[in-house]
Amino acid sequence: MTRWRQLIDRVVAAIGIEGNLVGWGNELVHPDDPLGDTIPQDEWAKARVVPLAGYMRTKEIPPPNPFSASDNMHGTGHSIYNRLVKQAGWEQRDTFWVLHGVALAEHFDRFDIRSVLKNYGVSDDGIGLNPAVVVPPEKQGLTVSQTGRRSSHWTWRIEMVRHVNERLGPRLRLVEIMPMELKRDDWTPSMLNQEESVDVFWRIAKEVCDKDIRR
Repeated sequence: MTRWRQLIDRVVAAIGIEGNLVGWGNELVHPDDPLGDTIPQDEWAKARVVPLAGYMRTKEIPPPNPFSASDNMHGTGHSIYNRLVKQAGWEQRDTFWVLHGVALAEHFDRFDIRSVLKNYGVSDDGIGLNPAVVVPPEKQGLTVSQTGRRSSHWTWRIEMVRHVNERLGPRLRLVEIMPMELKRDDWTPSMLNQEESVDVFWRIAKEVCDKDIRR
């Protein structure tokens, strides 16, 4: 917890809190994760995440605060969400779950979204790591990843965001698209593909939300 607090202090000092999302953590996985919302997970969430929430309050870090964990409805993510909302007093809209492995509309549909209150983010992080989240060749982007994994071409990314937005509406809080061409040892910003990794963001904003974010 000391280290977590130090990291929060470092973030606040470096970039401030105005307009920035400061989350609970990325890819949080308790050893009992496959077993569902277990007592050890519950105790871990109460011992770690709830005090962390209190510390973030003292730093006046505004919500919403994202986190990524296990798939929706079970595991570590379920424990974290329940402890924050039911024990730490956070509103459903104040914390949101970032669902990884979403590059196509059908990838999102594999999640069992039952709640009409929870907020979410979607990310194509994790694409290609298991058969459930593979992009077929005809929909792959033109990336040069050394890992051999490919996310979707920008047109399919827009379709995915439009689909998720139709399902969630204002409960969609974040869209994360990974620049796959930078998944290598020797990269520079000049390697960013303009169409796949830069223009895709303003295209999503314009085509899905009718907002021009170009500067």
